[in-house]
Amino acid sequence: MKYLVILSVLIAFSFNLSAEARFAPPSPPQKNPHEAQTPEDKARVAFALKAVGLILEKNLNLEQSQEKSVSSLFLNKDLNCLKTLLCWQKDGAFVEEVSGIQIAKGRVVEIKHPHIIPWSFENFKANQDPNQRMIEKPSSETNPVEDKTALKEEAKPMEIPQLLADEYMIHLYVRFSKQSNWYHLNVIVTEDKEGKLSLRHFFVTPMRNSMPPGAVC
Repeated sequence: MKYLVILSVLIAFSFNLSAEARFAPPSPPQKNPHEAQTPEDKARVAFALKAVGLILEKNLNLEQSQEKSVSSLFLNKDLNCLKTLLCWQKDGAFVEEVSGIQIAKGRVVEIKHPHIIPWSFENFKANQDPNQRMIEKPSSETNPVEDKTALKEEAKPMEIPQLLADEYMIHLYVRFSKQSNWYHLNVIVTEDKEGKLSLRHFFVTPMRNSMPPGAVC
């Protein structure tokens, strides 16, 4: 009888751990899925981290200085511009975007696994060189979800970044000061023929158990 009681306790404990893991909010993988290898790619990732540090890691008061956006297109902003409030605030669409992120989510307080999204960079290069082949965006892998709340969340439509021909994305897993869960943060950038990088804008979406096609990293 004693052994049966111990066995029952162990089974119940294992079931609880399994349930907690199944229903827990999604979190970043253990390893960086596409860690930068070349000096050029490391510089691109470093640029994205600096851009996030200059804008999204700060508490900014944008209400009084915000300019109304007259265009949905984002301007090019290099690091020197991002260091100067009066410079990057000339991009009205970007100011509106950053203000919305700050109001709803706060500032970025934790970052994991920054990396270039391979398909976006390959397509960026193909758009610059017609001899290169465009590749299709990979489809997301769907994991079974038993929690009804999670199923409702998965059923909600979610936007994915719509890149221009001269843009690619650097992806980070982040947490914000006003939110407890993890988010995908795409830093959308461009670069000229000399390799000079400019930020266009950010794209933020919550981590979920499955992602729509094109949103995988």
